[in-house]
Amino acid sequence: MVKNHHFEVDFSKVYGKDFEHLNHQKPISVMLAEGSEIEVRTKKYLA
Repeated sequence: MVKNHHFEVDFSKVYGKDFEHLNHQKPISVMLAEGSEIEVRTKKYLA
């Protein structure tokens, strides 16, 4: 169970101007996922 959280991200910088409105909204829910580190990369199409 998550009791406290702090979240800092500039949605417009990370995801583009269409997501800027999220900078001024509170999260609806917060989840903690434990496990290995991940890395998000640009999509690639597999043939």
